Amino acid sequence: MNTSIEPTRNPLALPPALWITLDPERRLVYANAQKLIDRLDDGEAVEIDELAERASIEIRDALEGLALLDSMSLVEVERGRRMPRISVVARPDDHVHFIGPDGKDHWVFVARPVEAPEVDTAELN
Repeated sequence: MNTSIEPTRNPLALPPALWITLDPERRLVYANAQKLIDRLDDGEAVEIDELAERASIEIRDALEGLALLDSMSLVEVERGRRMPRISVVARPDDHVHFIGPDGKDHWVFVARPVEAPEVDTAELN
């Protein structure tokens, strides 16, 4: 299982500047999403009820966390025998802050793919 997330980091590598903007309910969703991704081994697919049990959270909370992970493109969801099967495709790494041309704060989410994509050298810049 993945244990690379430092215990002092906010869930899903959320920087403090973004973490403080979240209400308690949203923070719980992020925390549950982190628990789910921490319980997934690279290359495995697990039905959501088993994953919720591994993470020691209720299925309703697991589904909310899963929705967040899916929206961040960190997991793949596919049809299982009884319930959706979940597999990790990327691990959260960082959020990069920049000020855009509009003068406003923006954040770019950075995730490390579980399997490095094959890219033809002709496509590199």
